[in-house]
Amino acid sequence: TSFNAKGLFMKIVIIAILLLFTLLVAVEQGHAEVALYEAEIDSLAMVKDDPDALGGQYVMDKREFRPVFRKKISKPNASAKIWVRYRGTALQLKSINADGKREEKAWIWDKPTEWQWKTFGPYEPDELGENFEIIVGKGAEGNAGLDAVVVSEDEGFDPDSVGDWDSIQKL
Repeated sequence: TSFNAKGLFMKIVIIAILLLFTLLVAVEQGHAEVALYEAEIDSLAMVKDDPDALGGQYVMDKREFRPVFRKKISKPNASAKIWVRYRGTALQLKSINADGKREEKAWIWDKPTEWQWKTFGPYEPDELGENFEIIVGKGAEGNAGLDAVVVSEDEGFDPDSVGDWDSIQKL
């Protein structure tokens, strides 16, 4: 039998295209479990400009124990973490059930001077309620505020490793 180089080359090209397509689908599915919320879009507080914030803005209420962000979320299919990008203030996560009853979930007490990601959770789907809100704590410092919120069912998700935030689903 004779060796058909052209046929072999075409098979290799087809396999490479299929592998690339499979890889792209896998990457896209990984991001499907992650949703980014810009805090200023659903703000319950003053919106401030900052070129270092995602989207160029963040939110803050200098009054203590006030909600700065509230969002209705679709029930996650698996346990989910709620990531917050913030600085200069303690934050609290509360769930809100269908009757409007609020339940304290957790606090983040750190008050970093630079934008930083921290996580609440993970929480099971029935623990999050119909809505959730982020409350600012006592003693906000300097240009404190909330920049962004990410809800992720992906256990391995790390917002510090995201190179292109445009690839994350914004809600």
